[in-house]
Amino acid sequence: MACQSGENSVAFSELWLHHLWSEQKIFTEPLQTGDGRSLKIIFPGWYNRSWGPDFKEARILIDNTEFFGDIEIHLKESAWTQHHHHQDKAYHKVILHVFFDQEGPGVKTIQGDNLPTFDLTQLPFFKQRKDQELPQEISLDELPGACGLSLRPQDFSKIKKLIFQAAEQRFLDKAQVFQQQLANCNQDQWEEILYCSLCKSLGYSPYSDNFLAMAQRFPYRYIIQLFKKSHRESRINILGRWFGFLSLLEPTQEDQVHDEIRREWQAYRQLWQNLPSPEVKISLKLKAPSRPLNHPLRRLNGLYYHLEKVQFQGLIKSWLYFFQETGKILETSKK
Repeated sequence: MACQSGENSVAFSELWLHHLWSEQKIFTEPLQTGDGRSLKIIFPGWYNRSWGPDFKEARILIDNTEFFGDIEIHLKESAWTQHHHHQDKAYHKVILHVFFDQEGPGVKTIQGDNLPTFDLTQLPFFKQRKDQELPQEISLDELPGACGLSLRPQDFSKIKKLIFQAAEQRFLDKAQVFQQQLANCNQDQWEEILYCSLCKSLGYSPYSDNFLAMAQRFPYRYIIQLFKKSHRESRINILGRWFGFLSLLEPTQEDQVHDEIRREWQAYRQLWQNLPSPEVKISLKLKAPSRPLNHPLRRLNGLYYHLEKVQFQGLIKSWLYFFQETGKILETSKK
């Protein structure tokens, strides 16, 4: 990030502030909220690359009271209102608003309550750069963040194009491998191949072989028939088989399951235990995931709802339509 000559502000970007918050490398001083209460960051939260608050499931301590929720970060305090977060239900779990420029008396939640705030300029690292005029760029040695984020605003478009090209090439390489698989079988097998590939990808590197084994044990043609039941029966019949086959039911005790889905969780277990023939089980040997959003339970739920949505058109037709629409967007972005 560069300091702008003749101005008392630094050309920080929100992306860099996200990195600093995630790494927590400069938050060594005693912290205070905007209204003077003590603040301690127990866990900064999981970085949200999708729509909604910047960090999810954070834990902070304000005057010895622990709060669990989301964190939103802006360059300017006024952005909270300008972006209409005070009217957006997606932001009702935000427990702390972090910003670089304080501009007003504070911000409100969707319920109209005062939202705790944290002004980054109370930290020495930021304060000296806001109070001083620095005609030169900040050197990389001064930055506590990753050097790759130390970009001038005019460089963003170049980096964006480079990332776009790399992503497109990676997609083409994967598509070529997939094309070879399809060329070696008849059209009746295409959906099974796509289904197996989808399951393997959703397993990520730790569980890809396990998810592939699950797809082979319960093939697409078998799973799609289970969607002919009611929504609740379909969920129990499909997720119960997946969870049971991957040994996800045993490690989780009923008191660890949320009240809203406890009855359904019991139904999963009962279905798995009462299947007419014994199933081959695979032990995932789960350990605490570093990214909770990548937990196998979450991914299998996502897979279920995807298959439910495409059940009438089928995987191949639905995906071809998606690629057709994506192609139009890609061509537009290249112009």
